[in-house]
Amino acid sequence: MKRVIIVDDEEPALEMMTSLLKRYFSHKFIIVDSCLNISDAEKSIHANSPDLVFLDIRMKNGGGFELLRKLGKVDFDVIFTTAHPEHALEAIKNSALDYLLKPISPAELILSVKKFEDKHKSKFEGDRIDRIELLMDNLNNGDNNFPAISFPVNEGYKLIRSNQIMY
Repeated sequence: MKRVIIVDDEEPALEMMTSLLKRYFSHKFIIVDSCLNISDAEKSIHANSPDLVFLDIRMKNGGGFELLRKLGKVDFDVIFTTAHPEHALEAIKNSALDYLLKPISPAELILSVKKFEDKHKSKFEGDRIDRIELLMDNLNNGDNNFPAISFPVNEGYKLIRSNQIMY
């Protein structure tokens, strides 16, 4: 199960996101923490190593972008949650996986989670399987004059023999 942290300075927003995640994704996510401010969020992120953070952009004591700057290296995905659509461009520049406007609709949340799953499915499952396939193919192939080369594609990797490459 993937580890999730929710960061929002409004208690009702935290409760709503928690409720939506439990209702639709209790089999996929475990909510390891909910934070009302960026200082608690920073501590929680270091302590819990989340896979995904739902992060409010504007909060009373500092915003989501400030938190990301404080963290420096971000090794988790971020889905911004906000009532302010004018921050979308900055969210994209901060490599956000998605940007949800409050009030968050279940349909939009489901689409965001699908983006997260698709990203990690191709990143881990497809990558590992294709690399093992390439290794086994090259080891079992008695003719190493034309080994297979792995090319990244949307679904993972595609194996192509070097003698099939035209240009």
